[in-house]
Amino acid sequence: MKRLLPPCAALLVACASVVLPVVGPPTASAAVSCVFNRHEYPSASIPDQGTATTTIDLAPLIPAGEKVVDLDVGVRIDHGFIGDLAISLEYAGEKVDLSSGNGGSEHSYGGTAPALFDDAAAEPITSATPPYLGTYRPEESLDAFDDLNPRGVWTLRVADQAAGDSGAVYTFALFVTTDYCEDTDKDGLKDPYDQCPTVKGPVPGGCPARNRVVTLGYNATVKEFRGKLSSSTETRCAAGQPVRIYRALSGADQLISRTRTDGTGVYKVPRVNPLGTYYAVAPKNYLEGVATCSRAQSANLVR
Repeated sequence: MKRLLPPCAALLVACASVVLPVVGPPTASAAVSCVFNRHEYPSASIPDQGTATTTIDLAPLIPAGEKVVDLDVGVRIDHGFIGDLAISLEYAGEKVDLSSGNGGSEHSYGGTAPALFDDAAAEPITSATPPYLGTYRPEESLDAFDDLNPRGVWTLRVADQAAGDSGAVYTFALFVTTDYCEDTDKDGLKDPYDQCPTVKGPVPGGCPARNRVVTLGYNATVKEFRGKLSSSTETRCAAGQPVRIYRALSGADQLISRTRTDGTGVYKVPRVNPLGTYYAVAPKNYLEGVATCSRAQSANLVR
């Protein structure tokens, strides 16, 4: 999985539990944080030929209705012979082997900060050198937890599989990214609130802005207004788009007609012998997944 840099990975405090600030539901007009972090500091004993079990409950931390899209795990463990240990993560009926039988006669996973397990890490834990001070690829993929609702109790199990040594689990940490947090185009607006999730654009719409030009004329032979809407950077901002024709007055201008362009950006509005000053407006419009089509106004047409 992607590496998620844990902002509190270097913290070790003398307390039972540390919960980072809860991230509330996102709003449509702002970027939101997407990584939920929780650290436990259990000091859970690993008996000789026994098992230490440590849990994290994510229900108070993550909003309802989310799904896991990325997960990383941090542990700090001391033991007389870490090659005896089998370390696994369990949740919702799934079990992933993080590390088993690695490290030989060394004594630690992690130092002042936890050892991190991340599917995207370059170095597998099976070939890494203890005390495992960096980020490592686990023996089994954490993708097993993808698409699960993370609001529940996650269990870290550390089993001593040989006689002669004991130890303790000092840190258990989870770094969870949920589905609403995804920002595919990296424009700072999360996908469910981005009208163009695969095309980078500015907040709040999330779509790239595309300038347009609209013209207005009058054909006296067939007695109709004619014009064209065009965009040099996005032809879809011209085809099938709304256009309004106004008559300029000393007070509020008068809306004369509403129409739409054809597939080439051309529009026509029948009008018999209009007198006065007229102009056309193509209002700002969002094309979902494509662009923000800018507002365009024609030059005045005097009849």
